[in-house]
Amino acid sequence: GFNFNLGLIWRSDWVNLGAVYRSPFTATYTFVDRYDAVSTTTGLPTSQSSPSTAIDVKWPSTLGWGLGAHLHPRLQYTADWSQTHWSEARYSGSSQTYDGLNWFDFLQASNTKDVRDFHTGVEWIAWQGERVILPLRAGYFKEPQPIVDATTLEQRVLKGWTLGIGIKVKDVVLDLAFKNAKDNRRASRYNTDTPIGGVASIAVGNETLEEKRYYASLIYQFNAEKVRRALSWIFIGG
Repeated sequence: GFNFNLGLIWRSDWVNLGAVYRSPFTATYTFVDRYDAVSTTTGLPTSQSSPSTAIDVKWPSTLGWGLGAHLHPRLQYTADWSQTHWSEARYSGSSQTYDGLNWFDFLQASNTKDVRDFHTGVEWIAWQGERVILPLRAGYFKEPQPIVDATTLEQRVLKGWTLGIGIKVKDVVLDLAFKNAKDNRRASRYNTDTPIGGVASIAVGNETLEEKRYYASLIYQFNAEKVRRALSWIFIGG
């Protein structure tokens, strides 16, 4: 698929305002159905596969906006929101079997919800010297997931917090961050304990999800004048 992102930001001494738009797009999705079973004749595992199937998928747009407030020369507060119309993520055109079905739950009258993510955080410059800068960061977020349980109709919503630290020494920047997210909801699954030949049933229980992530980034900032002279030498000549 092909799409584009557009962003705008307005800066001032006290506040920054920004917006971003990610365009919708249509992509080609190719899949193969594979079935594993035990042969009733030989008792050995067997596999069957369907021919490769290609189908178009319409992916929705996303609109986000945010702000950054400079509460103090060393303290900044940020918040952002983004909204994605996941109910509009649908198969399209290539197959009558899937045409118009939602990407997530394969339903025409989809239970998939549009979502709005929210993030907020603060950054405090704990140390600011001539050559060394040490920022500390903390944040909170809420990230609803598009999938809704088919039986309980409850949506998975990740909520959590983040901590981060950075250090800038001359032209080198090192950032480290930790993210912790949790969700708890009523969810269902097929009852795998049903005897062979029995009536399949659905079990409902509590689903608890916990996600921990670590991030690290290393950035080297080139001297602007040296870069300009190097590009001038490459494209213009000595």
